[in-house]
Amino acid sequence: MLWGTASPLETVPWTKFEKIRYQVGWYESRNNHNVKPGDNGLAFGKYQFHKRTFNWMKGLAGMPDLNIAIEKDQEILLKWAIENGYGRHWSCIKDGRVKLWALMQS
Repeated sequence: MLWGTASPLETVPWTKFEKIRYQVGWYESRNNHNVKPGDNGLAFGKYQFHKRTFNWMKGLAGMPDLNIAIEKDQEILLKWAIENGYGRHWSCIKDGRVKLWALMQS
């Protein structure tokens, strides 16, 4: 954060999930859905889903029509994953950069 400026998390009245979504997106892609694929070409979109993981999770979620290339579909599946205990599939959650417990309290 630059001196004298506030983080978007501090200035916008966001829901708990919106805070989590913003932070995961920031660490994974700087919130850019069109970012170059990461993890040696395996991860796609704003939330850097691997195709295999995306397909597995959408099956578990009962949402077979979700498409990894569609930003809103990634957001829907990210929300489902976090709400159902699969958040640790993102390194920024697993390593503690995104603190789910703290964000869920605020």
